[in-house]
Amino acid sequence: MSTRLNQPIKGITFAVFAVFVLTLQDAFVKMLTSDFSVVQILCVRSAVMSIPIFLLVLFTYGWVGFHTQRPLAHLLRLSLNMMAFLAFFFGLSRLPLADAIALLLSAPIFMALLSGPLLGERVSGQLWVVIVIGFVGVVLMANPTARGADLVGVSAILGASVAYALWMLHTRYLSSTERSETMVFYTAVGSAAATALVMPWLWRQPSAGELGLLALLGIMSSVGHFCLVQAYRYAPVYVVGPFDYTSLVWGILIGYIVWSDIPRAQMLIGATLVVAGGLYLFHRQRRIDASTM
Repeated sequence: MSTRLNQPIKGITFAVFAVFVLTLQDAFVKMLTSDFSVVQILCVRSAVMSIPIFLLVLFTYGWVGFHTQRPLAHLLRLSLNMMAFLAFFFGLSRLPLADAIALLLSAPIFMALLSGPLLGERVSGQLWVVIVIGFVGVVLMANPTARGADLVGVSAILGASVAYALWMLHTRYLSSTERSETMVFYTAVGSAAATALVMPWLWRQPSAGELGLLALLGIMSSVGHFCLVQAYRYAPVYVVGPFDYTSLVWGILIGYIVWSDIPRAQMLIGATLVVAGGLYLFHRQRRIDASTM
């Protein structure tokens, strides 16, 4: 614990780099969805990601690192993970990169809303205000009354956000007995195996360059998730967590450079409300952690 709390700069550095790598991964996914199904993209990404995670667990803990007494709990985590990623990849194929990322950033709002019924955590009056403000931001970003609004893409990203929130809540529950690396390994292997079952019908033969790009997604995801683990090793959640929102900055920059996307003013206002709500949640967690020390 002292290591995490005493090296916040190192934790923040890992977090910022992780978010950049994972946002860049999302940009590559968006490029590839014009030629490949989201299921094939997830299959190759997960298969490649499984290799370094397997080696990390093996050399860190030995074969005991793969042991678990809660296989059904891992299966539920895998299901939530796949729903989140498939829905996000699909929505990403239809929306500008920055819009998709901004909508996904609503996940902490859904986590706050769901933590009461699922984890028995009390939702205070202040927290309800934050939740309402966050939903106003989501509605502004979704812009459902606008002509030409892609409600299918927006619905997919919001579905991914809810699945991601459930995934994180379940991860929080599961982490009381399971190693982080073990959870990542079983999720990666499970995603690769599940999606491989339908590959005979969905597989499109990639060129050498396309195959390299698909494999790069797995490497980037491994690097990004490893850096996130390191970030939380060196600093507490309320220090590292807010830097997740730098993904919106990267998304806007990459979207403009690659696709000449210019964010709508309404999207930026909505994203500001969502980010403000998320930052309050992290500040609230810091107060809770401080009171329990």
